[in-house]
Amino acid sequence: MELKKKVISCEIKELKDMDDQKFQDLCKINLKYLEELGIYGGKSTITNIDSLSEALFLNLLELSINGKIENINKLSKMPFKNLKILDLSENDINNIDILGEAPFYHLTKLSFGGNKICNIDILSKAPFPDLTYLILSKNIISDIKSLSQCTFNKLEYLNLCVNNIDNINPLFNQCFTNIKNLKLAYNKIIDINILAKVYFHDLIELDLENNQINDIDVFSKVPFKKLLILNLNKNRIESIDALTQAPFTDLQNLYIAKNSIQNLFSLLNFPFKNLSCLYIDHSQNSKIISLGIKSHFQKLFHGNIIRIEN
Repeated sequence: MELKKKVISCEIKELKDMDDQKFQDLCKINLKYLEELGIYGGKSTITNIDSLSEALFLNLLELSINGKIENINKLSKMPFKNLKILDLSENDINNIDILGEAPFYHLTKLSFGGNKICNIDILSKAPFPDLTYLILSKNIISDIKSLSQCTFNKLEYLNLCVNNIDNINPLFNQCFTNIKNLKLAYNKIIDINILAKVYFHDLIELDLENNQINDIDVFSKVPFKKLLILNLNKNRIESIDALTQAPFTDLQNLYIAKNSIQNLFSLLNFPFKNLSCLYIDHSQNSKIISLGIKSHFQKLFHGNIIRIEN
């Protein structure tokens, strides 16, 4: 009997304790025409994905299940060549070299967030020409040199938050002309001068929160003019003067809380006429009030846009 329902979505409320045996039992039905399979959250303990060997037409596989899958080598033997979305986030994976062999030529979204990956060199050889989303957040990655050689020409979303990255120069790659969202928060980045040379002409969101950045002069000469969201919270920034010459004048959200900014008068010279939210901390707010520029700033940018970050 062939599977009539093409989509199986197993939320925790339905399958609270999915283990290998239950997973195998689930897969005993004819998987030939299965298109989507999602099992995520809670107390699932699946470690073996061999049971999917008959899912010929699978285009979405989401096994984001609480840190149990370690070995993904069998992926290279899987028949689902139409796979477009592969989400193995929040598992216990530390090696993704199999991506160099996996026949997922139509993959558009790849997520390995929340694993134990430290080496991503294989990305320079991964054959994913249609990849648009790449999520590698919450791992232990420090070296991203492979990104300078990868060929993800359609990549739009890159998330490398919560890693150990201190050098972002590999982002200088001619393939990255379509990136719109770049998330680098919670790393160890100090130098961001490479942003003056990157090819992110369509960038709309840049998240650099909680790094070790002091010098942001580069923002006066970056190539991305469509930026809408810039997060610089929790760094070591002392001067925001460079932002008065920033080319992304359509900026809507700016986060500068928890820094060491000395001259807040620069706020009055910001070119962001569409700014809707400025996120500052209580200390910065107190300085603005004591300088007597809060009302001038709010009037300049059409209303009460200051939000306090705790």
